[in-house]
Amino acid sequence: MTRVRQVALPQYVIILLHRMDIGLQEQIFQELEKVRDTGVVNMADKSGVQYIAYELGVDTLAIFLGQIGVKEYAALLLAFGEWTEKIQGNTMKTT
Repeated sequence: MTRVRQVALPQYVIILLHRMDIGLQEQIFQELEKVRDTGVVNMADKSGVQYIAYELGVDTLAIFLGQIGVKEYAALLLAFGEWTEKIQGNTMKTT
């Protein structure tokens, strides 16, 4: 059985996520996944991710990235990593 690594999220990550509606969180994470799956941009490059998001037509992500700073973006990537691990864990259990 694969264990999911538990990471304690920094306080600013928790604050960012609490400010977001659950539906918005899910949409942002799905749109981040679309950008990541292109393989075109380093996910650490916030402006590059925002540009690709606009190119892909995932406007919610593109607009959201324009409203947050670098520290919040780093927090978002940490949360995205946790979300991705959880999704992959659920997929592995069902197969």
